[in-house]
Amino acid sequence: MIKYVLCCFLGGILLIGCRSDQNPSVFYNRLKFIKLNGKLKAEFFFDEQQRLKEWKTYFSDEVNVFSSFKVFRNDSGQVVSSENWSVHSASSSDAPVPGKPLKLEDKHFYYYDQKGRLIKILSLQSQSPSGNFSTVLFAYNSEGKVQKSESFNVEGKLIGYSTLDYLVNPTQQKRITYNPDGIFYNSFLVEYDNANNPFFLLNVVLAMVPVDAEWISPNNMLTSYSIDKQGNKAATPTIRCQIEYNDKRMPTKKTMFYANTSTTYEYLYE
Repeated sequence: MIKYVLCCFLGGILLIGCRSDQNPSVFYNRLKFIKLNGKLKAEFFFDEQQRLKEWKTYFSDEVNVFSSFKVFRNDSGQVVSSENWSVHSASSSDAPVPGKPLKLEDKHFYYYDQKGRLIKILSLQSQSPSGNFSTVLFAYNSEGKVQKSESFNVEGKLIGYSTLDYLVNPTQQKRITYNPDGIFYNSFLVEYDNANNPFFLLNVVLAMVPVDAEWISPNNMLTSYSIDKQGNKAATPTIRCQIEYNDKRMPTKKTMFYANTSTTYEYLYE
C-alpha cells in the first residue's frame, strides 16, 4: 500500500514539476484524440474559451467509455478542482465491464500561493469512510520550479517525500523519493527532446493520465533511467521513446519501449 501511495504521490509532483509561465491559450495544435495501437483510446473536450474541461478514455471497442476526468475552473480560469469518474474501481479485483455506469472515484482540490503556484492538493476518495483528505504540499526553488513535495495520509501522517533537480544540455530532470524516515526509496533521471509537448499545452494542474504520456514538461520524454542510492545510473533505460513529429514539432506518433514490450500511440489534432 505504501508503495502504491508513494507512486501516486510522486506522479502528482512530476505533473507540475516543469510547468512554466507559457500562455495556456496559445496552442500550436490542440490535441483531440489519442489512438492506442490503432484504436481510439482517449478524447479531449474543451469549453467556449478553448480550455480543457474533460477527457474520456474508451474500451477497446472504441465506443463504451471507461473513464472520464472533469476539470473545474474559477472565473479567472484557474483549475480549482477535478473529478475522476470510472466504470471500474481501482480497488476492485474484477475485470472492467463495458457499458456499466460511471461512478465517482475521487476528487481533488487545488490551492495556490500569491504567485499562482500550486502549493497544496487535497484528495478525497469517494469510498473513504471517514471523509478525510490526503494531502500533498509543494515547495519551490528560486527559479519557481518544484523542489520538494511531501505527501500525507488521511490521518495527517507523512508517508513520503521527493526532491527534484533540474539539469540542462540535454534537458534532464532527476527525482529522488524517500520514505517517511528519510530513507532512499527510488530515483529516476528523465531526458527530454526539444519539441512541443501536447499534454503540457493542455495546462492541467494534476492530470490523471489516460495513457502512458508525460504531462510534466514543455517537452517530450525520450528516456527514463533508474538511479541507485549511490547515484549510479542504470546502463539501459527503464523507458525509451521513439517519436515522429509534424511540421510544427508536435508528436504524431510515439512508441514506448519498456519491460521487453512496446506500445504505440498516435496523436490527432484539431
